Amino acid sequence: MSLTKFDFLVESIRNWKQSGTITQSSPQLCKKMTRHLDPKKHYFVAEFGSGDGVITKYILDKLHPEGKLLAFEINESMFDQLAHIKDKRLIAIYDSAENLGLYMDRENISHLILSYLLSPLWFFPPS
Repeated sequence: MSLTKFDFLVESIRNWKQSGTITQSSPQLCKKMTRHLDPKKHYFVAEFGSGDGVITKYILDKLHPEGKLLAFEINESMFDQLAHIKDKRLIAIYDSAENLGLYMDRENISHLILSYLLSPLWFFPPS
């Protein structure tokens, strides 16, 4: 079961320094983020801040059948949603993206494409 828009908003406000957003990514944004992925090419992708998996699903739709997607999320509620996506190419990771190298080594990945959105809230000084 996915988060409702209200649940997403509440979780985002509760952890606004982690999430950097108060709304899920729109279909238009998801399409723009994945427009350059070619399903005919074998990619390894790392997605930072996968949230509840909205963009993740678009990446998987365009990912080669032999590709892999390392999806990082540090918010437990969001990760629970992400982990429910059933796709053998998805490796849902409840850990910080700073540990990317560890997971690349585990999966024997030497190169990849990064996917992330810069949060405008990162530019505010910590309180």
